[in-house]
Amino acid sequence: MIQNKVVYDMKRFANSIRWDILGIYLYLSLPVMIFFLGWIKLYFGIPAVAIVVWMLSGSINREKELWRPAWNADNIRKLLLIFLIIALWVYFSGVGGMVYQNPDHVMRNGVFQTLVNYRWPVVRSIHIDGGAVNIGIVYYIGFWLPAALVGKVFGLLAGYLFQMVWAFIGVAIFYQLICEKLQKLSVWPLLGFMFFSGLDIIGKALMDQNLWHVIEGFQHLEWWGSFQYTSPMAQLFWVFNQAIYAWVIFLLIMRQKENDHVVFLWSFGVLTCTLPFIGMLPYLIYRSIFNQKGRGWLCSFLTKENILGGGSVGLLCGLFLLSNGSLGYTTETVNEFSKAQLMYYIVFIILEVGVYFLSIYHYQKNNPLFALTLVILLVCPWIHVGHSMDFCMRASIPALMVLWYLVYTSWREARKQRDRLTVIFISILFLIGAWTPCFEIGRTITETYRSAEAGQAIMQRTASDEEVFDPYNNAAGVVDGSVFFKYLAR
Repeated sequence: MIQNKVVYDMKRFANSIRWDILGIYLYLSLPVMIFFLGWIKLYFGIPAVAIVVWMLSGSINREKELWRPAWNADNIRKLLLIFLIIALWVYFSGVGGMVYQNPDHVMRNGVFQTLVNYRWPVVRSIHIDGGAVNIGIVYYIGFWLPAALVGKVFGLLAGYLFQMVWAFIGVAIFYQLICEKLQKLSVWPLLGFMFFSGLDIIGKALMDQNLWHVIEGFQHLEWWGSFQYTSPMAQLFWVFNQAIYAWVIFLLIMRQKENDHVVFLWSFGVLTCTLPFIGMLPYLIYRSIFNQKGRGWLCSFLTKENILGGGSVGLLCGLFLLSNGSLGYTTETVNEFSKAQLMYYIVFIILEVGVYFLSIYHYQKNNPLFALTLVILLVCPWIHVGHSMDFCMRASIPALMVLWYLVYTSWREARKQRDRLTVIFISILFLIGAWTPCFEIGRTITETYRSAEAGQAIMQRTASDEEVFDPYNNAAGVVDGSVFFKYLAR
């Protein structure tokens, strides 16, 4: 009798747990908790982890139920196809090193292997100008920390393979949230997101006189001018470590109906997707104002989840990143303004986003997100942080996701209303833009085949220690005098 009651209570407890929400929050919080225990003195790190766990329990209970599709044979087949597409997308992206990797992976591989091979926190003494200086890995390392932990225990290869698993889980969570937004399980939105891009092929044709050479070699199309917005396909192929967490955190923020833990959610982006984290701020403000219900806007944020949870995560991770060597550094090139720069900007805006805003104006002109996204994408190219156009390329990720959603829903509404002109116009724009993601896939396939035929390593090379610990790159910084490394780091 007692045994039956225990079994019944255990089943009831298991059924009461919201496993889908729990899984999403664990995906967001695990890198932060690993960072707290692995990089911070334990008498600070353990209480910080306890606070995060405590705040997670409250936040999970306050999350509304996730939409779930009906479990029938048709939806199960769709789900299996979606999982296959996501797995192939992650595989061809180069995450894990199973196929050709784009040049940005050189430094990413270096950072990851450093995280696996060195004691945490990663600090190395080097000589600069005749004196010893302590250089630390100071980077948005969140995505890699679970895989690096696997690598430390089971070896580097296992760590790389786990990167693929971790990326697959993140993209699957992202698409679960997209399906909830659309209230429909469908393959087409996934393919639409993967192949959504600006009209880079036209920009490349205007700026490059030898276009056939570009097409023949499947070159990266997005660097055709002085500015760049990165398509979702290229985000996964080049900056997966920021993009995946940016997609998930942003969609979770936008699904909130209250402000009680929105800052806590947002804070997970500090360590995982720093520049997209900044790009989410206008949308967080917009969403929080939209959520306000009869009480002061600021008062709606005064919860233990936002103050204790968001404050501890944001403060500790923020202090860590303040030692990054690229902060406050911009090159003369990106600061330079000229008549040619203005011309590049105008053409860039028209081809990358302007034509899409024009195509959906009729359907979205009264939607505040339309105006907000337009303003963000107009302003982003003129804000510079670091050595290149990183802010423009990465802080724009949330806005580009919103633009894709507005375009997709407008296209769907136009089909419903039999507005053939809009349907055709958006479809043509999409097909022209799809050259960019197709080139990313084409380059991966051809370069992987070429390397295999030549007997060369398929995986991109790994940055040397000298490259990784260079204080003038964007992955490291001088830690002498840093508040984090002086008082908090182990």
